[in-house]
Amino acid sequence: MPTPRDMRRCALQALFQFDMGNAESDESVRTSLSESPGDNEDHQRGWELARRAWQTRAEADSAVAALSPEWPTHRQPAMDRNILRLAYFEMSSGKTPPKVAINEVVELAK
Repeated sequence: MPTPRDMRRCALQALFQFDMGNAESDESVRTSLSESPGDNEDHQRGWELARRAWQTRAEADSAVAALSPEWPTHRQPAMDRNILRLAYFEMSSGKTPPKVAINEVVELAK
C-alpha cells in the first residue's frame, strides 16, 4: 500500500538529483529511486510528483525570492531549495491542503 510520506521522500530525492544536473538522465534518476523506502507504486508516484514540481520550479523560485530577497534561491542549500519547491508545488496544485504540505515537508526536512 502506497504511503504519502514515502512518495514525497522519493519525489524529494528525484528533485535533488534533477537540481544537481541529472535532469537529462531520467532513467538513472528513476533507477536510483528503486533503492528508496516504499514500494514500486510509491516510487512511481514520487517520480511523477518530482517531474511536475521540477517543471514549475521557476514559479516556485520566484515566489520564494519575493519572500526572501536577501537569500535568493541560488544561495540556498540544495536540499532546502528542493523542499521549498516541493511544498510550493503541492500547495499551488490544490490537491494537498497547505497544512498537510507544510507538515510533510517539515517531516522530510528532519
